[in-house]
Amino acid sequence: MTLYGNETYAKELRRYRDMDAQPFVPLLSADPNTIDKSCNVIDIDDIEEFPPLGKSSSPNKDTMDNPCQTFFNQSNTSQSFSSFSEGNDELNFTAQSFANITTLSDNVDQPFSNPTQNGLHGKFLPAESQFHLLAANNAFHQNIPKGVKENVFFLIHDEENKVRRQQGKGSQYPDDCGAWKSSSNVTKSDYFLKTQSGYQSIKRDKNGNFYRIVRRTNVILSPQPSDEHVVVLKRKYSVLARCNEYRKRVTWCEGALNSSLAIVEYIGTYVPNVSHGNAKNTSVPYRRLTKEQTNIIQQGIKDNKKPREIRESVRESLPDEGITLKTAKNALYTHNKTQNPEDRQNLADDVVSVLNMLYENDNIVQEVIASNTSKPPSVILFSKEQILSMKSSIDNGCIIGIDRTFNVGACYLTVMTFKNPNITRQNSVEHPIMIGPMYLHWDGSFQSYHRFLSLIQSKLCGVEQRKIIFDTDGEKALINAIEACFPESAHTLCTRHLKENLIHNLQSSHSRPEVSEIVNKIFNKTTGLLSIDDVIAYQEKEDDILEEFNIPYLQTHISKIREFVFRVRRRCPQIPKFWTNNNNESMNNIIKIETNWKILKMPKLIETLQVIEQRQTRNIRDCIHGRGDFALSEQAKCLQVSDETWQNIATETKEKRLLKLLNFKTTKSHIVSSDNTLKIPKVAKLQKNLGK
Repeated sequence: MTLYGNETYAKELRRYRDMDAQPFVPLLSADPNTIDKSCNVIDIDDIEEFPPLGKSSSPNKDTMDNPCQTFFNQSNTSQSFSSFSEGNDELNFTAQSFANITTLSDNVDQPFSNPTQNGLHGKFLPAESQFHLLAANNAFHQNIPKGVKENVFFLIHDEENKVRRQQGKGSQYPDDCGAWKSSSNVTKSDYFLKTQSGYQSIKRDKNGNFYRIVRRTNVILSPQPSDEHVVVLKRKYSVLARCNEYRKRVTWCEGALNSSLAIVEYIGTYVPNVSHGNAKNTSVPYRRLTKEQTNIIQQGIKDNKKPREIRESVRESLPDEGITLKTAKNALYTHNKTQNPEDRQNLADDVVSVLNMLYENDNIVQEVIASNTSKPPSVILFSKEQILSMKSSIDNGCIIGIDRTFNVGACYLTVMTFKNPNITRQNSVEHPIMIGPMYLHWDGSFQSYHRFLSLIQSKLCGVEQRKIIFDTDGEKALINAIEACFPESAHTLCTRHLKENLIHNLQSSHSRPEVSEIVNKIFNKTTGLLSIDDVIAYQEKEDDILEEFNIPYLQTHISKIREFVFRVRRRCPQIPKFWTNNNNESMNNIIKIETNWKILKMPKLIETLQVIEQRQTRNIRDCIHGRGDFALSEQAKCLQVSDETWQNIATETKEKRLLKLLNFKTTKSHIVSSDNTLKIPKVAKLQKNLGK
């Protein structure tokens, strides 16, 4: 195909290369009839001054046969540019605008090794050349070809990224070059106005107004063109992470020109791949996953395959592009984090989520305590049912255990536990262990525990403090906080922890037989110090031990046993000998099983604790009508109703029945003195004679 023209028109064609000098000149004329018919017919191949875009300046240089090496070959036939016109607001080409672009073979995606004849010569394509390449819809690659890429560009299919951009997602152009600096990504835009005479280059200012440059002056277009008449040529620049001289640019169109292609250009000398900066094995070069590998991995994850199965799927589909087992595991880990938005949050996001829980009606979050220290806020958790159940248990003489748990979250978890005497397990006389108020905190200081216990003290109003018995493992800050918030309460220590602490502190400086003898004299269940109930006998046994073993630490340890075990047991006879806080250990195990032995973030940990509390409340409710894992104890059988009756009563009545069980107190048949040293049976009240 030829163009009508003369020498003047040939000069205009040459001026096409230098469009920056006159940016408002039409790139292509829409009407060939406007050209003088008397002009001579000029073959585009005869114009040596204007070689095809992307072609080397030497017209006689041989071109490569491999289309993967270059897009441009000198055409053997008489082919040239032609004009294009508009029809029904669509771009209709009357002829192939870039006829000299070779048609790619079926092997366009095969690797190439020496792409040197490409026409870039260390510079990116000008905007006008890119515009015509994208508008012509020529042959293209499905993906960026593999292999060494130096001063070369490719037309690739970009429909997938076009959809991603419409969804507000980023574009993806994976290649085998390695990692590109994300901080170097810069996107620039060029604008072309769709007019009756063709497409013309325009610019846009910061206010969004389109203008053209006339004699170095910005002239704003009036009226402003609409978006449907403007083509936006977007270009994204990147720099290779291991070499700043090796650059990449991706160009695509948006707006009036509906092109599904993109241009990928590479400038500079290719640098071989190196290992990843975080890799332990530095001998293996880093390779990005290709689109095909990613699709196979994602499908394997969707099919719930294991990492080994995913790796084998990639090997079967892509024999020459296998992946490591570590890659499959990382992909599965990333997918799981994507499925759980909470896992992507930082600590500040976690605190915001907890604050939102504070205002939910059915949530156990009661207080979020913030201080001016460097620690994040602490959280106190409990429900109304937990407080009522704990009050009833205290009145019935139960022991309240307090223990700090590790390895369930980013912070510490302190849990209160107790046994509910009004409930037993099915087919057993054992009372179930109940979870009480919980505390998420960041240190084990006195101030931290005091904040928690002071709130619990206010919620236990109406309960006599002298009836409260606390059990701990001997943590000093916790003991001091209990004495400050509950000065009249009793406080005992776990004998198992006392025994373990004694062995731990003596075994480094004393022989094993000597340590065993000391432990036996104190903790033997028949002849040991803790087996004695009489005050005089206890004092004599204690003096004998201290006289026989003159060890300073032993004196301190025995004094602690006297204060927190023997004297407390004399004051509260319901405390059994050799008491241990197994209740806390059992509850800690339940919590860790519920968390699947994983460290959870604060919002997820709170949700898990709430699940335990809600299950506990449901079990208490079910035992009222003879269902569930629990049953009413003998003293609370009066509150039981048949299952048929329960199904027919109103919800409000069910709630009242539950509250009645939670508040139920056992009627005692005896009276105990204030110091718990004397019990006498209750006697019938004498009738008062009002006349005397």
